[in-house]
Parts: sequence; structure tokens; C-alpha cells
Amino acid sequence: MKILLTTISAIVFFASSSQATINGFISNISSGSGTYSVPAGKILVLQQVSYSPSETVANHFLNINGAAVYFTAATNGLYTLSKPLFLPTGTTITSPNALSISVFGVIIDTADAPLFVGVGSSLGNITVTGNSVTGELKLASTAPSTVLIQSSTNLLDWSYDSTIVMQPGADRTRMRFSVQMSGANRFYRALVRRDAEG
Repeated sequence: MKILLTTISAIVFFASSSQATINGFISNISSGSGTYSVPAGKILVLQQVSYSPSETVANHFLNINGAAVYFTAATNGLYTLSKPLFLPTGTTITSPNALSISVFGVIIDTADAPLFVGVGSSLGNITVTGNSVTGELKLASTAPSTVLIQSSTNLLDWSYDSTIVMQPGADRTRMRFSVQMSGANRFYRALVRRDAEG
């Protein structure tokens, strides 16, 4: 029974590796309503900016921390960023020229940023031998990535766990892992982060 519980714990953790605490965010910003500031301990993931369809392209910009950021390729007044813009705590956003502008995105906890921007992954080929559980972590991308493992006893409090052994697999999308069972129930999850490209 001990082996079964430990195996299930490992599967639950790795299979849910891409989950994060995310809160929806939509805000209307204009000179009349003041400036929006990203709250303490949060990150604004800006995904879209909306202008009135009749607004001239010259006015398609936001002031972010006092600097003008232009969005000139808006379609019917809606500009979708090719990659979300991550704005940290304290970032201020104001609308230029008294325009009414809507910004769309999500607010995430700072601690959850590695999960939100992570590469997708899945788990397979689980094997139990003696007091060891081994398996394969398959990544959704061939891009160079860093894999970090966290463990928990209650699914609420997570800490990085260096006791899990990770080794390269058959190709760049696969990694082998090994977990030693201690007899106590633990849950594991993988944080797969794409490395910065030069």
C-alpha cells in the first residue's frame, strides 16, 4: 500500500505541473480615472489593449512607467500582443491624451510566475523498483529548458526538492526522473522553464 500511495503522489504532482494561481484582469484606463498600478506581490500579464475603432493610429499607445509604448497594428481598435508583457509590482499605466483605453490580461502572484511562463509537460513510463519510482517527463517543446522539482506534503506548501534525480532522456523533449520513497506521502510537481535565448 505504501508503494501505491507514493506512486500516485508522484503522478498527481507531475501531471499538474502547469497549474498556477491566476486571477482575471480587465481594466478601463483613462486620464479621468487616474493611473493603474500593479499591486504589491503581483505581476500583470498584459495580453491585449483596446482603443475606440475610430481612434487614429498615432494615439495607439500607453504610458508605462512614464514611457510611451506604441501598439500600431490594432485591428478594429484591438491590439493583441504576440507575447504577453509581464509588468512587475509598482508598474504604472496611464492613458495618453485623455483617451478611454481598456487593457486585458491576468494578475498572477510573483511566486507563480515560473508556472505561468513554463513549458507544458506530461508524465509517463512509471516504474516502481524496490524503494524507487522512476519515470519520464516529456516536454512540449524542444527549446532549451530548465526543469526544477518541488515537493509538498499537503498540496498547499511547496518547496524545491533536490533529492529527485533528473537525467536527459532519448531526445531534447524527454527527461528521466527518479524518486526515492521514504514511506511518507509526498506530492511532486515539475516547473519547466524555457531558457533565455541569446
